[in-house]
Amino acid sequence: MERCRNLLIQSIQLYSTIESIYLDIDKIQLESYQVIDDKCRELALLFEDVNQIDILLSKSLTENNTPSEPLSALLIQRGEILNTVYKQNISLHNKTSNIKSLLQHELNTVHNGHSAIKCYKPMPEGRKGLIAHSC
Repeated sequence: MERCRNLLIQSIQLYSTIESIYLDIDKIQLESYQVIDDKCRELALLFEDVNQIDILLSKSLTENNTPSEPLSALLIQRGEILNTVYKQNISLHNKTSNIKSLLQHELNTVHNGHSAIKCYKPMPEGRKGLIAHSC
């Protein structure tokens, strides 16, 4: 039971750290690509760690069929943090999807402008048209 308690505490600590990183990412300016990249790498490592702990925790909980009161309180606390992390994940996903759409729109605008400019060619002397006929 002590092992289960320790694993729960470790899991709660890791998910709390993930929660704080999500909050940090949400506050970062878009120009800070390196900071965002560093935070994402840190998150990836944390998720690997928490995954290993959660696997051990799952095995430990199945061995102890009925958790005691202190374990129940820790499980509730862990569930609340997981719920918060889940909501933050959805929020960040929506924001990144919006940014991706805006960037795609800007790329399309640049591409269309580039295509239009390609149609303008220097005219040989004697011709009066501005736009090449091959467009």
